[in-house]
Amino acid sequence: MKEKIKKVLINLKISFPYIILVIANIFFCVAYYITKVLKEVNFYEMIYYFTSETAGTSPDIIIDGIKTCFFIFILIMLLLIIPITNFKKINLTLKIKNKKIILYPNKLNKYKNTYSIFFLILSILLVLKTMNFDEYIININQTSDIYETLYKNTNDVKITFPENKKNLILIYLESMESSLMSKQNGGAFEESRIPELETLALENLNFSNTNKLGGAQNLTMTAWTLAATVGGTSGTPLLPGIRNGYRKVEKFMPNVITMGDVLKKEGYNIVKAYNGNQALEIVQKNEIHLIILDIMMPEKDGIETLEEIRKDKSIPVILLSAKSEDYDKIGGLNSGADDYITKPFNPLELIARVNSNLRRYVSLGSLENKDNSKIYQSGELVINDETKMVTVDGKEVKLTATEYNILKFLLENKGKVYSIPEIYENVWKEEGFGAENIIAVHI
Repeated sequence: MKEKIKKVLINLKISFPYIILVIANIFFCVAYYITKVLKEVNFYEMIYYFTSETAGTSPDIIIDGIKTCFFIFILIMLLLIIPITNFKKINLTLKIKNKKIILYPNKLNKYKNTYSIFFLILSILLVLKTMNFDEYIININQTSDIYETLYKNTNDVKITFPENKKNLILIYLESMESSLMSKQNGGAFEESRIPELETLALENLNFSNTNKLGGAQNLTMTAWTLAATVGGTSGTPLLPGIRNGYRKVEKFMPNVITMGDVLKKEGYNIVKAYNGNQALEIVQKNEIHLIILDIMMPEKDGIETLEEIRKDKSIPVILLSAKSEDYDKIGGLNSGADDYITKPFNPLELIARVNSNLRRYVSLGSLENKDNSKIYQSGELVINDETKMVTVDGKEVKLTATEYNILKFLLENKGKVYSIPEIYENVWKEEGFGAENIIAVHI
């Protein structure tokens, strides 16, 4: 037994420096990945993700990291282990005048542990420097007197104008998600998601701190979405970290009300998805009665996800987007959405639309009255209200819940003439003001 333990300890002693070098190499690759791919990620952001109760980081980032760093890992590993590995058949010497210098094997072989620990410390320091850890340490230990020294009460400020006034029109875009731009100009997409704004920025003055579009230098603790939202609305930074006050409460940022909070208060059960692929998986594995789908999502955007859902599901889908142009709304509805809400929105509007869509789904959709189902037919068009299947010439036709309800209503009332507001009121079960565009899109 003692011999076995002794043998294990000897093997561990031999392999220890190599294990340490592998760990060090992983840190080197993390630093490389942050610099090459993530770029502006910082220590505040990493601490926030690890200490808040949020979830949703995709495992794809690990796969992408392995793919990006694979060859770099092999190269660094070779460079690290060769100096401390004694290959008996290899001898490299260098002669300078009468002096003979042995290049390999070298004396580092005798100091393997020291050598490996040195590179481990170096790799950790490199990762921390890449994530601006020094800036983090400085900022968590200092306070600002900006409000005490610079704040002005607007009631005490007197504004006077010259006698001869001149008109000045200033269009100022204060906060913009620059990642939506094309990669060519500093964004994250091959093709810009905001081409008009990108063109405006290129043709006018922008305050980029690089040779691409982007904006001025990010202020401390404002560089990611939630931190920017907190800073922009409260005027104070989000302070994530081991020493922050948010950990003293049960819920992260307890005074912030989310869309999920609003829906839960109304008695709805919530299932959250953080990207398009996760949403599709949840829809397939769970009985979902309504989906609120953001258009801008990672992995699969809302439109792609919606098209996948519509292949075999007629669940009501409400699209959520900051895009408020008519063609955006029409595009979303044409893709199979039942409703479209633009940001920012009133929580009461959200609840009203959710209730309205669920009411139609329950009363005319697939959640009740299965025992009283009927077959509706007009020529080669057939609706089976039990299975909610629509066929034309024997071929199945995929419809959204809203489209199905409109078609069923018209077939139930064959020979009758209805105005657009009347159709809307009978299908949507609410007043039909301004219903012309909605009915036109669905029909």
